[in-house]
Amino acid sequence: MQKDKPVNNYLESLKGEILAFFSINQDQNFSLNQLHKHYEVKQRREKTLYGLLVDELIKEGKLYEMADGKISLNTVKTALVGRLDHVNARFGFVRYDDSQPDVWISDNDLNGAIDGDTVKVSLFGSFYKKGANPEGKVIEIIERGRTEIVGKIQTFGNYALVKPDGKKIHDDIFIAKQHINNAKKNDKVIVKILEYGTSLKQISGEVVEILGKAGENNAEMHAIMAEFGLPVRFPEGVEEEAMAISEKITPEEIAKRRDFRNVLTFTIDPLDAQDFDDAISVQKLHNGNWEIGVHIADVTHYVRPGSMLEAEAYRRATSVY
Repeated sequence: MQKDKPVNNYLESLKGEILAFFSINQDQNFSLNQLHKHYEVKQRREKTLYGLLVDELIKEGKLYEMADGKISLNTVKTALVGRLDHVNARFGFVRYDDSQPDVWISDNDLNGAIDGDTVKVSLFGSFYKKGANPEGKVIEIIERGRTEIVGKIQTFGNYALVKPDGKKIHDDIFIAKQHINNAKKNDKVIVKILEYGTSLKQISGEVVEILGKAGENNAEMHAIMAEFGLPVRFPEGVEEEAMAISEKITPEEIAKRRDFRNVLTFTIDPLDAQDFDDAISVQKLHNGNWEIGVHIADVTHYVRPGSMLEAEAYRRATSVY
């Protein structure tokens, strides 16, 4: 152990010199070759040593490796909190202030964050490709933006992979055999995230709903809704309440309205529509003119105050097309 001390002291001294060099030139980035030239390092063994010492300083958080491989002093100016927009498989942006440029984040520096997450980011003194966007690194995931992901499943016997529909989730989701839950090849599914990924491991999840075969109209429609967090199914109690509504209209209710049942009136909704709430009427008037009537159903007649239907209508707010 005593024999190692001089060696360790030399290495620590050399690390200190390297760190001092970057500290003096903290507004610049350098490649390893530039560092070798500065210290007049020419032998392969010496170059390897300098590379290892730089790696140690990077792991200690004292130096930072840029996306282009150059090295800079890790001068963290501040930590910002914003939302990750993972626009590309190679990088993303963290949006934190509309009046400030977004922070560019290399895919290697996301630290397991995925699109939509609220993250804390360390900003570095240098800039990516001399552009307007500062470069940073995710140091903490404050809040997850997604708990479910929609995609198409491919089964492989003991496991399955789900390719996300969303263009901003760039890795497949791993599904263990016990979590496939009867999904078949090319099904559109909703996956609940069981474990978020890291730089070394992909996201894993469980199939919680099968929407249908990829390419089918209803499956694709429900997949789009689920991708944007819109409700795909109605609660069971709401459907029961809707089914219990009488199809008969009372004479008292008829008396409140104009009666067009003697006029040719027909719906413009197709046979496979989920609702029939639009219609037109046609009749010839006494003066020889033709009248075209446009009719919109009074759906609110069936949605009574205080009902489960009203609560669900309030929760959904609008129709989705």
